[in-house]
Amino acid sequence: MNSKLNLDKLDLQIIEHMMDDAEISYADLGKKLFVSGGTIHVRIKKLQKDGVVKGTRLNPDLKLLGYDVIAFIGIYLRERARYMIR
Repeated sequence: MNSKLNLDKLDLQIIEHMMDDAEISYADLGKKLFVSGGTIHVRIKKLQKDGVVKGTRLNPDLKLLGYDVIAFIGIYLRERARYMIR
């Protein structure tokens, strides 16, 4: 794994810490690993680009935000040429 992706010790430490706490700030993670927050930011972006880290997700409670109904609406046009499509 390390040879194909060229991960070094710092990359592996970042992954390990993020697996424990994915919400840790770059600055706090940098302090733990004795590097700058900017270095952490660059490394995480590289790990995302390489597909090692598959992004971040937000899963809000929609009911608490006041949304009672979620609807998906699809519109299909028979003759698309009659409508201005941008």
